[in-house]
Amino acid sequence: MKVHRSEMVADGGEGSSPLRVLVVEDNPVNRKILTTMLKRVACRFAEAGDGNDAVITFNAFHPDLVLLDINMPIKNGFQAAAEMREIEHAQGRRSARIIAVTALSGETHRRKGIEASIDLWLVKPVRIKQLKEEVERMISGTREEDEEDI
Repeated sequence: MKVHRSEMVADGGEGSSPLRVLVVEDNPVNRKILTTMLKRVACRFAEAGDGNDAVITFNAFHPDLVLLDINMPIKNGFQAAAEMREIEHAQGRRSARIIAVTALSGETHRRKGIEASIDLWLVKPVRIKQLKEEVERMISGTREEDEEDI
């Protein structure tokens, strides 16, 4: 697992703990768009290219936020999110915020997202400004409720 640090994160500093973000996207171009945006905010991030790798990375990286595609090979985003929640529960960890970043826009998919404990549903193409604002809200510790919350 390779962990990246944005240019906005200073080295060291006692008590400094930047936001940890896991980007899960099987399309390399879409993943690059998301990680480029993350390089502009104060965070550390890791990447996964499928649902199985996402769960493994989630367990090792302990992210605060997961940007999760739904249609992926090996394990889809619904399955990955449900397993992430199981890991949190089993380990007594604080819940990460899981944001679906997907092309799926139907109500059936949103309901399935609720069952998998996905917190926010964003339909591609995602406005990078909206996503960046969500990440910055988490950095500042103010997670406001959003119209798109499931």
